[in-house]
Amino acid sequence: ARDSKGMPRCKESAKAGGNIAKNTRKELEKKIGKSILSKENYLDLQSRKQKKLEKK
Repeated sequence: ARDSKGMPRCKESAKAGGNIAKNTRKELEKKIGKSILSKENYLDLQSRKQKKLEKK
């Protein structure tokens, strides 16, 4: 865990975290023999944002 301060450091930390997540996903897919990404588990973030705005 890092205590990143400032935009450049936060950007580095975000990229490192994204790479960890990517590698973990690829390892899992290799282990189970299929992709874990599909149209069924896709989250439509635009519609979720709109729903939140409507509730206010």
